[in-house]
Amino acid sequence: HVVPANALSNSLESGSVTTVNGDAVDVDVSDGGITVNDASVIQANVIASNGIVHVIDAVLLPPEEPEASQTTESPPITLTTEEPEV
Repeated sequence: HVVPANALSNSLESGSVTTVNGDAVDVDVSDGGITVNDASVIQANVIASNGIVHVIDAVLLPPEEPEASQTTESPPITLTTEEPEV
């Protein structure tokens, strides 16, 4: 997940952070370490050419989209065997 910021671990604060795709992740900063959702940061502040990476110990998946209704009604179909009038 990508966040539009260059944030070193010592500047992180607990709270909800909106990612670039619009979803939110929960960051928790405590004396025990940093977690993102339920994943622990196992290596912080990896400086890359395009930002700062914080390595976590789990895979974060985007939230599931609600399923479309499976019970859509179709209009009734009328069949006829009569010839149309000309």
